This record gives sequence, structure tokens and C-alpha cells, in this order.
Amino acid sequence: QNGLQSKESRKTKILTKYNKIEQNEIVKLLNCCIDFTNMLLNKIFKTVYQVAKKEKTDVYAVGGFVRDRLLGIENSKDVDFVVIGSGLEFAKAFDKEMKEEGSLVEFAEFDTARYIMEHGTRNTEQKIELEFAGARSEAYEKGSRKPKVKKTSLEEDLKRRDFTINAMAQQVMANGLSKKVIDPFSGEKDLKNKILRTPLDPDTTFSEDPLRMLRAARFASQLGFMIEVNTYEA
Repeated sequence: QNGLQSKESRKTKILTKYNKIEQNEIVKLLNCCIDFTNMLLNKIFKTVYQVAKKEKTDVYAVGGFVRDRLLGIENSKDVDFVVIGSGLEFAKAFDKEMKEEGSLVEFAEFDTARYIMEHGTRNTEQKIELEFAGARSEAYEKGSRKPKVKKTSLEEDLKRRDFTINAMAQQVMANGLSKKVIDPFSGEKDLKNKILRTPLDPDTTFSEDPLRMLRAARFASQLGFMIEVNTYEA
């Protein structure tokens, strides 16, 4: 019996050691993926800045990427850029500067483009999706989810966002994103207080796109945020 217990004890030690090794390898792989993504993002921001300088325009990272950075969430693989000018033409110039390293998908009607980049080895393969859009306002006709788009300022563009925590921007600079957060609707304060609130009257925001109500429920669940009273009642 003692021999059996000793055998089981050795087996338990071996399994524990194996699990620790496996966990360490997983952690190393995750850290490697995060480092690789950060390197790729640095290259992207540097190229965006170079193109912006050539085109004599300003470009801002907006939305979820800025929100996640302020929350300390790393490894974001989607970046939305607002261009003060044509988002589509900027994306084409970016693609040229990147020597067509990614895949460019154009949405000419909305002056936007998506740029998809895939890099890495089999174990560290990374996919990053960029979206370039000209600063714009959107007007919805009754019963339609297809907006009419017109060019506008950055602040007007941020107004059309679903929630204040997604209505913040950081300008792309030579050394990455600016430390200054452009935050006309106190989104950073709402982040700290864990509150979901719309930039405009919630009836207006939700009537433009009713799916935003589902997004409110999803964000509240994922982030552990409370939905602000007026937003909830709308």
C-alpha cells in the first residue's frame, strides 16, 4: 500500500511539474504575441504619421482602441482612424507606403476603407484590421439604417459615436499616439466611474441605430459597467 501511495505521489509531482511547464510556455507564447502586435502597431502608427505629413492632414485613433488603452487592455487588434480629409484616399496612400503589405477593402460610398494585415509564424500569427474614415456626420432617413454621409470636423464625428467611452480620440504623432486625449463628452470620466452613457440624447442615438441598445447590454456585461439612467430608460 505504501508503495502504491508513493507511486501515486510521484505521478502527482510529475503532472504538477508538467502543468507548470505547460503554463509557462503558454505565458511565453502570449507575451510573444503581445510583443509582436505592439511592434506591428508601432510600425502602423509610424507609417500613418508619415503619410499624414505627406498629405498635410491630421489623423486620429478613435473609439475602442483608445478606450482599451485607457483601461490598460493590451493586444488590441482593431484600430479605427479618423482622417481630417478623405479616409479612402488616405488608405490608398497608406497601402502604397506599406508597399501593399496588407489587403485594402474600399467602401467608396462612405469614404472609408479597411486594411487587413496578417503577420507572424504559425505560432505567433497575428491579424490586425485597420479602418480609415474621413471625419463625417451621418443622417438617417426614417426606417433606414443606411446613413447619408457628409464631411465634418473631428468633434462632430465623435458626436455620432454610440457611447462616451467610445467618443475619444488621440492624434497620431511621430512617436506614436499623443498623450493628450480629445474627450469632448467626458468619456474618460465615465470610464473611471464605469458608466455607459450616450454622447447625445439617448433617444437620438438609439433611433439612428437600434442595435446600439444591444451594444449597451454587451458592454455592460463585458466591462462590468452600469448603464446611465437616461440611457437605460431610452
